[in-house]
Amino acid sequence: MAYSVYGYLFILLNLFQSKEFVCEDTDNSIENLYRTRQYDTVLQEDYVGDLHWEKFKREFNKSYASTIHENKARAVWYENLAAIKHHNSLNHTFQLRENHFSDMTLRQYLRTIVKLVKSEEHTHNETLPEHLRKHDIIIPPEIDWRNSGFKPDIPSQRRCGACYAFTIAHAVQAQLLIAKGVWEPLSEQQIVDCSGHWGNYGCGGGSLRGALRYLEAYGAMSYKDYPYEAKKSKCRWDKRRVRAKVTSWGLSPRGDEAALERAVALLGPIGVSINAAPRTFQLYHSGVYDDHTCSNKSVNHAVLIVGYSRTYWILLNWWGKHWGEKGYMKLKKGHNRCGIANYAAYVVMDDKKI
Repeated sequence: MAYSVYGYLFILLNLFQSKEFVCEDTDNSIENLYRTRQYDTVLQEDYVGDLHWEKFKREFNKSYASTIHENKARAVWYENLAAIKHHNSLNHTFQLRENHFSDMTLRQYLRTIVKLVKSEEHTHNETLPEHLRKHDIIIPPEIDWRNSGFKPDIPSQRRCGACYAFTIAHAVQAQLLIAKGVWEPLSEQQIVDCSGHWGNYGCGGGSLRGALRYLEAYGAMSYKDYPYEAKKSKCRWDKRRVRAKVTSWGLSPRGDEAALERAVALLGPIGVSINAAPRTFQLYHSGVYDDHTCSNKSVNHAVLIVGYSRTYWILLNWWGKHWGEKGYMKLKKGHNRCGIANYAAYVVMDDKKI
């Protein structure tokens, strides 16, 4: 595990706090070490000490296996705070903030949270339904499906790589609302437990394609009947409790944000793959995300587009209210930023099933 020079200095300072290094006549609490050894010019004005660390642990329910593990996590947390303050001091279109990922290195975050599995090469038709391609259908310059009643509780996948399940369950839930006027939270856990045959790996990750193919075959149960557990369990699918059936699904043309915009306007919330690799994505808080290092060459996470404006997409993520704008992100439009239009899946519902 790699740390910057500040991280190593932090660990050394903690070692000097241990019993082997205590000097009885010296007040060497970590707070005084921060005050007297202001080695970080970014944070030296906003002193960070024991109280802040304890508050962070309480707020995000953090515990560690040992003092060594906690010291390492605290060093990472401190480095991330420095990165946050440095970023926010510059003229960016978006801001960062401490959240429940702040004690994770980028590598830990990617290995633990971001687990979208690469689908096989596209064999599915990449086009919108014919009636949506007609140019005489004018779409609005901006839309937000939350204003039409799509306001799910902000979910958290926790330490389970289930973004694929959350994305497709919520995409189908949105269609259930739009097509039938029915508000029925659907089960992510069912997809986690039962879609292994379609190439998914439970909490080890999965693909949008695998989740869609599974629901096309078996249908979706309600969240009430099959609640989320954040771990893979034995499949408990019950045909009698299926609440929604996917008749068919399709993909918006790869890389085409205009087609994606049309799909969101005329069909509803759309599930998309995205590149969540940058540290700025990990620590995003507010504003229009426009990190030029967020490549569109690869994707590793899945979210739901719930709307757009003239300049940004509105994304629902699965990382709880402490991430982003209470669970949402605004992402810059027009540059296929983070690969937002690389793999966008829309759903068609079975009119007979409810």
